[in-house]
Amino acid sequence: MKTFKILVILCSILIALTATTCEDNTIHYKMITLENKTEDSILYFYSFVKVDMDVIYGFGWFNNFEYVNPKEMSRFGVEDDESMVLYLTIVKQSTLDRYTKEEIIEKDIAEYFTYTYDYLKWRDFNIVYTGEQQQDSINLKEEQY
Repeated sequence: MKTFKILVILCSILIALTATTCEDNTIHYKMITLENKTEDSILYFYSFVKVDMDVIYGFGWFNNFEYVNPKEMSRFGVEDDESMVLYLTIVKQSTLDRYTKEEIIEKDIAEYFTYTYDYLKWRDFNIVYTGEQQQDSINLKEEQY
């Protein structure tokens, strides 16, 4: 009888453990498309905090810039997180040809874009670079996301 009680308790524990659901820790990603609609090649760097050119050069992150030819697209994946804010830094190839590294840092010659998850979702996760920052960027302070 004692063995039967132990067996019933063990089976109950086993059933309870298998009946509980595990939390889904799977990370889901969204692919973002960046389309370069200009006549100039661009280099871009994305992050989840705003990063100025002095930091990008200082930490050697300039090697992480992606290159996109005129009229072409590039894709990158980001975590599917509704609280995400994406910061995109773009430098034109003509700017790199015209200015030294020091001038780029001193004058902070780059274009900075800020995108909320809601805005990217509204745009179907497609960013179109036209060379005009105000046309395709969100000012978080004004929008109050």
